[in-house]
Amino acid sequence: MSETILYIDDEEDFLNSITAILSRRGYRVIPARSGEEGLAVLRQQSVDVLISDYKMPGISGTDVLQQAKQLQPDVCVVLASAYPSTKNTLEAIKFGAFDFLVKPFKLEELLEVIQRGIHARHLQQQNKKILDRFLTDASWDKGLSFGSLREAYEPALQKAQWLAGRHAPDDSMFIAAATVLQGGVEALGRLDAAVSVVMNCKRKEGSDGGDLVTAALVAVGGQQALECFPRFFDVVLAAKQRMGSADGHGVAAAILASAGEQALQTFLDQTFEQLPAKEGSYDGLVLAAAILATQGSGPAKQFQAAKQSVLEVKQQIGTEDGDNITAAVLTLGGAAALTAFGTHFAQVSAIKERRGSYDATALAAAILSIQGSVKNPDFEKIYKELLLRGRGTHDGMAITAALLGMLEMGKHFRSYAEAWWVVHS
Repeated sequence: MSETILYIDDEEDFLNSITAILSRRGYRVIPARSGEEGLAVLRQQSVDVLISDYKMPGISGTDVLQQAKQLQPDVCVVLASAYPSTKNTLEAIKFGAFDFLVKPFKLEELLEVIQRGIHARHLQQQNKKILDRFLTDASWDKGLSFGSLREAYEPALQKAQWLAGRHAPDDSMFIAAATVLQGGVEALGRLDAAVSVVMNCKRKEGSDGGDLVTAALVAVGGQQALECFPRFFDVVLAAKQRMGSADGHGVAAAILASAGEQALQTFLDQTFEQLPAKEGSYDGLVLAAAILATQGSGPAKQFQAAKQSVLEVKQQIGTEDGDNITAAVLTLGGAAALTAFGTHFAQVSAIKERRGSYDATALAAAILSIQGSVKNPDFEKIYKELLLRGRGTHDGMAITAALLGMLEMGKHFRSYAEAWWVVHS
């Protein structure tokens, strides 16, 4: 059965032209000359993708979007405008738009967004059934079973792979999927919007993997992070004086946006200024500072003690960036995490059979350490399960397994996407 496209536009020539083109491509197209006419269609039949002009007489595209989501929550809505602005785009994404096209758009752009929208809708319907069962399972509060964890992770990974267009490194897709699962079905539902916001702010600078992991962090941060990210990104960019990479800017801004205004202020006033400027790159320093800022002003003072512990355990092998980020993560767990770090580092190193980098091994160990002082018995099981997929690196799989281990214990941790930087440094 052909997918149904509802196309709304008050410009009749444009409407007729697009309707004819999409019909020849095999879609079932329903044309509507106004927002009111389009909403009447939605009240009568199911639609896969709704494409609407942004500015029309009567009901605007934003009004259509909001009412369409009430009538058919799963419908994929795309808005189009000849006069786009960042404000309009962010407003549309806030209300649940899948994408925003600039008129006049190319046929290839239209067909591509339709295909992505159809796929995302089908995937969302499938994932919601699985994740609803997963999140309402009584085991969520007690610690998830390995079987239910695998069942939940697979659809999240599929969505990450699709959004990345299969251009992102496998490590990034694995880590992004593990990240977004921390926020459950709501975060997974926000991932499409988060990708659009991140890509719009970064202006296609940086990598597909960086966009995806940053978007996963934003999605977990909720509506607050989604709305704050553009402003936080600009602030981080200014603080770094545009030194470093767009990916580094994005991940740091996402971490701060999830924590809120106070974290941003702490980042600007204290943590970024207190870290030694010559020890590591701008990206590594900013990511470490962002993690510390989410905890207030105190952890910045604990950073040097944590870093000394990292250097001793790693035997000073690895990079300054890896040391800084690992030390920042360890401050999340306090003294208990510092005590447990050496044990977990030995555990991860042995399970990886010393393959991969010291930086990634240390970061995975730090993530395990802030979960508790006892070895996580599921880490090895998850790590080997991921390796059986035959994709990604030992480093990426170790970090992903550590993140999924946090789900196993029913905990939430929003500052772990800095793992992306270590994997790719």
